[in-house]
Amino acid sequence: MSIAFIVILLAARLIPRQTGQRKPRVRFATMAANEQCPRCGAELVSATGLTSVCPACAFGLGLDSTPTSQIVGPYRLLNIIGEGGMGEVWRAEQTEPVRRVVALKLIKPGMDSQQIIARFEAERQALTMMDHPCVSGILDAGTTDDGRPFFVMEFVAGLPITEHCDRDALTTSDRIELFLKVCDGVQHAHQRGIIHRDLKPSNVLVALRDGVPTPKIIDFGVAKATAARLSESTMFTEVGSLIGTPEYMSPEQADLTLQD
Repeated sequence: MSIAFIVILLAARLIPRQTGQRKPRVRFATMAANEQCPRCGAELVSATGLTSVCPACAFGLGLDSTPTSQIVGPYRLLNIIGEGGMGEVWRAEQTEPVRRVVALKLIKPGMDSQQIIARFEAERQALTMMDHPCVSGILDAGTTDDGRPFFVMEFVAGLPITEHCDRDALTTSDRIELFLKVCDGVQHAHQRGIIHRDLKPSNVLVALRDGVPTPKIIDFGVAKATAARLSESTMFTEVGSLIGTPEYMSPEQADLTLQD
């Protein structure tokens, strides 16, 4: 029931309506093909070549007081590309033993309660249990000098699946083909006893892989294990607390009278 309900919701958002379909966004002249803003995935403007992010994100970075050059082990934090209630996701550069761009997630300062750390450890453990081309994989994990846990994932320079479909004006058959890949990744997680619990367009990014659009399921921050514990710490959802995104919840997940 739960999985079927969520799949229907995602599919409804993915397949365009026959009437009143939103037109692809008008964009400025771009740089080299497939060159995108690392923060939001928008195509980069070639007007000045002075920034590696789009104008909107460049403006946001100018207002952000967070230092854009920090060191976490062998990783140099560049800029924030995602933020939730408990953690931040940074685009980072690994400097050794190899050089590459990665995504690094760590707990926000002051958000180190036992419950939050337990959920963070659970997400980290869930990612280690999966190995699928449509699921974001974990590369490394550790703890910062001030005691905050972090983990490192592959960096996905892509767009939310609905934006990708609209931007490229994909046909219904192309959208369904892309969506089937997402279903394959979800099935892979379920076969390993992992339920995502927050599947929505912004948590399914699409990037080119060898020239082929490939979806990546990200953010297992509220995932639940059905067969084994993901954390050594006791973790449960209190009755009355909402976990996930209401627009994409199954009926039983939205029932606040149930305990996780």
